[in-house]
This record gives sequence, structure tokens and C-alpha cells, in this order.
Amino acid sequence: MLQQLQLADATTDPEVRRARLTFLVVGAGYTGTETAAQLQRMTQKQLSDGTVLPCRTVLWTAGVTPPPIVAHLSLPVHRGRLVVDEYLKLRDHVWAAAHSAAAIDPHNRDRMDYPPTAQHAQRQGAVIARNVAASLGVGTPTTYRHRDLGLVADLGGTKAVARPFGLPLTGLPAKVVTKGYHLIAIPLRANKLRVAADWLVNLVSRPTATQLGLVQESAALLGSE
Repeated sequence: MLQQLQLADATTDPEVRRARLTFLVVGAGYTGTETAAQLQRMTQKQLSDGTVLPCRTVLWTAGVTPPPIVAHLSLPVHRGRLVVDEYLKLRDHVWAAAHSAAAIDPHNRDRMDYPPTAQHAQRQGAVIARNVAASLGVGTPTTYRHRDLGLVADLGGTKAVARPFGLPLTGLPAKVVTKGYHLIAIPLRANKLRVAADWLVNLVSRPTATQLGLVQESAALLGSE
């Protein structure tokens, strides 16, 4: 997005500029909702005259696909992901996790798979590490079980929504819960302090623009979820 802003600033063609200054977010999950909200807040701070722009750029947040090799393994899959058991085992001495694996959520009344999100990928990685060690004679294997305790979504500024333990929150209380959750999830104390300091600075300053580069077209595969 920041790359498009820079390119729009460099062109003299008004049609090209309008196209590059347009963004469409596909996906209404946490990532899509937070992205759209942050973009809206950012444009209010650059674009304060009420200008409406036609859309061209798409920010895809609707899902991810397993690695291409999964389709060539001739193994059972569900919605494109490898079917694993409650120990995340695919077969003897082989495990799979994250967006490559379709692990059944026993807490879901419809027995659906766990979603392919970073939260589950981190937790499943820890379970697989323990189970690999157990297969080598160290410790005991464990199943993957996770029950969500709520949701949080940062909408920019003092706006947020959260539902910790089923309690619906909006505004500043939700913001505090959201930031607290994100801070707890960050590894290492030094990183927590650095991020917390950035948040405090951002309370009295404009948002910092960071260039992250562009994704190659060959890597931009549409999500299968």
C-alpha cells in the first residue's frame, strides 16, 4: 500500500493516480477488518476533504493456501489441507500443522477444522515439538486442543472491539484489552517493551509509515478457505 502511495505521488497522470490511491480489502476476518479500519483512519489523516476515490488495488485477507507440494503427495486432504489426527500426526513419524494441516476442532459442534491462522500455527508447532520428542523417547505425546476465549480487533485510534470470555466490549475498554492481548502474545520482554514504547509514542504523534516491499505475482495465490 505504501509503495502505491509513493508511485501515485510520482505520477502526473490523474487517472493512474486515482487508481493507485484506491484499495479494496477482501475478507471480513480479523485481518481484513483491522486493515480496512486502519486504512480508513489513515486516509482521514491525509485525505481530510471528503474526497471519494475509485477502487483498483486489492488487499487479500480472505485466507491462505497450503504449499503446492501438498497437492502432489497423494494423501487424504480436506479443503486442500492434509488430514491429521488429534496428535497432528499424518502417519508414523510424520506430522503436519498450520495451513498445511486439517486438524479437527473437537469444540466445534460441526467438527470443523481449526482455521489456518498464526495463533493456531504457533500452538500446533509447540505440540508437534513435544510429540516429536516423545517419539524419540523423551516425554509423552499430547493432543492439540484449543478453545477460544474471545476475540479482539484493533480499529485504529481509540476504537476497537473485543469479547473476552464472552463479554462484549467497544471503545477504550476494548482497546485496552486488545493491546494487552497483543502485548502478551509478543515473544521476549525486550520486544514487549519496544512495542509498548512505540504505542505510547503513537498516542501523541502521527502513525509511522513503513515500507515492506511488494509480493511477487507468483507468490500471490488466492486463499482456498
